[in-house]
Amino acid sequence: MAVVQRILVPVDFSSRSEAALDHALTLAQALGASITLLHVAQPPPSMSGIVPGSDDDDRAARDAVQHSLDQLVARAKSRGFQQIDARIESGLPIEVILDTAREGGFQMIAMATRGRTGLRRLIIGSVTEGVLRHAACPVVTLHLPENEGD
Repeated sequence: MAVVQRILVPVDFSSRSEAALDHALTLAQALGASITLLHVAQPPPSMSGIVPGSDDDDRAARDAVQHSLDQLVARAKSRGFQQIDARIESGLPIEVILDTAREGGFQMIAMATRGRTGLRRLIIGSVTEGVLRHAACPVVTLHLPENEGD
């Protein structure tokens, strides 16, 4: 088994993903691993050049996401965890998470599940399920019942 030195933690700023980050921090501290937070922005169809100010809106949205990531990094550092960084990527979440894990040489992915079961899960789909099915490295998941979190 490979030694876990790098853990990728996808976050969407829900209470579920923040709970997964808390557990990943505990795991990373025990393993002596670093953490990279990843937020995947799903870009809307481009409206640049059609809607005035859309570039400014895109920049404001990206700045808001960066601010939220900075807050998560600061929270981890306030707990004494220094080996953490964050990045924003655009695209389809499953593809971006898998590509980032593979290309970045991560040995583990830690993420939350949404707590959906049965028909709802089949219709809605699940980023976590897609990552679990196709990841080349271990995926640690945190399941919160549907009535907990958001």
